[in-house]
Amino acid sequence: MKKIIVTLILTLTFSISSHSGDIPLQISITPLSTTTPYYIVDKKIHIFSEFIVTNLDRSPVQISKVSLLALNNKHTLYKQEFKDKQINKIFANFGSDYLKEQTPILNVGTSAIIFLETVMDYKKIIPDKISCYFDLFQNDFNRAIVVKTDPVNIIKTKSITIAPPVSGKNWISVNGPSNNSLHRRLVMAINGKLSIPEKFAVDWVKIDDSKENIFKNDGKSNSDYFSYDQQILAVADGTVVALKDGIQDNKISTNNNNLNIDPNNASGNFITIKIAKDLYANYAHLREGSIRVKLNSKVHKGQVIGLLGNSGNSTAPHLHFQLSSSADFYSPNSKSISYKINNFIKHNYGLDESKKIKILSSSKISNETVIENTIIDF
Repeated sequence: MKKIIVTLILTLTFSISSHSGDIPLQISITPLSTTTPYYIVDKKIHIFSEFIVTNLDRSPVQISKVSLLALNNKHTLYKQEFKDKQINKIFANFGSDYLKEQTPILNVGTSAIIFLETVMDYKKIIPDKISCYFDLFQNDFNRAIVVKTDPVNIIKTKSITIAPPVSGKNWISVNGPSNNSLHRRLVMAINGKLSIPEKFAVDWVKIDDSKENIFKNDGKSNSDYFSYDQQILAVADGTVVALKDGIQDNKISTNNNNLNIDPNNASGNFITIKIAKDLYANYAHLREGSIRVKLNSKVHKGQVIGLLGNSGNSTAPHLHFQLSSSADFYSPNSKSISYKINNFIKHNYGLDESKKIKILSSSKISNETVIENTIIDF
């Protein structure tokens, strides 16, 4: 009798809900950097931090509140909440206009960045870290969650003081340090790594005595601008480690149609000076043929190194100046460095009835950071 072997194959299919009540919202929140510097202006401490939020769930998620705590030795020095329209001002989907207010909703599979600025009274105590709590809500499934982020540690190394990069009266710090400035919101992916390479940069622009105009005549030529041809100064003793010349100044325009911009020419004619270990002064958009130093030459504080121009990624004459941790501030690991300027006169201003600038007071300042849209005499 033959032995009959019967093989039975049984296939079972299971269906599991991805929205079980036991599964929390699939949200990732990470700091862009685990450390950040601070600066002090008018007895206020300013601290920038950024958080990347990613929706890994299968339904849109809204950020309803962000709670921020500044801590020192586990003691809370400062609390702040952002909610409703306040979040719209600090939330930006990746790939969007980072300067535009947006509704803080993350669609499925999308990421956004939260730009935070902590401003607190300076009482001779600097926080150790920033800690954040995010309140999130998923309307489709009526679910809520609170996520505590990893802390951002405050860098407490000795602050850097430099001399001014330009001289004379009537300078304004366009796009200087501010939570809403163009430099602050410039998020870039450099060799696959997210960075804000110009966070503490300033675009220095000269205005006239009325404090109303940046150019004379019709403003259609570079020479009409008060900034153009102004002397550029070394902010400290150092060594020239990089420079470029030979890029023609742009014609005045509302776009960069004079030049096909790429990483090799975005800075236009530039000079980079090493002023300390891992510390570089970067000057961009100089006038073609105006550079007065050579590669590897030594410079001293206050020395004229070139003239202000309109080369590279620039639509009108200005000096882009910043300190960075690398000679190339667009390199993947370079960080924008905060700094103070040793001596200047700061003009506090408002608008009169005709909406023209009116100087309210002026004061001599020593060793302070210059923030966005401050009117300065050097």
